[in-house]
Amino acid sequence: MSKQAQINAAEIARQAQTMGAYHGAAFTKAMNAILVREGNDKFSEGDIAVLARDFTQGAATERARILAIDAIVEQMPPGYEALAHAAKFETPIDADEFATQALRAHGQSALALTRMRG
Repeated sequence: MSKQAQINAAEIARQAQTMGAYHGAAFTKAMNAILVREGNDKFSEGDIAVLARDFTQGAATERARILAIDAIVEQMPPGYEALAHAAKFETPIDADEFATQALRAHGQSALALTRMRG
């Protein structure tokens, strides 16, 4: 292992320790994949620190998006769990778009129920 590879591995480990276990492991895996693809010599400790900061900010943004969708689901009647799961994980959308989709789905359900009652 080259000197730069050793330095980068140590910096990745240091940055990962500042994150929670889940995000630290994900950051380490992502960085190792980047270093394999790009090569250790293209990155410095500062580069890795910047990538760690961006990764942490991205994780926080994603968590906030998911929590916002959960907050909307808590205010809705049962039956929207599958729509919420899709919005959070399958085809990620923001909370505003989820609310719009949920209202459309609710409106279609209400319309269908009204037609059934005739």
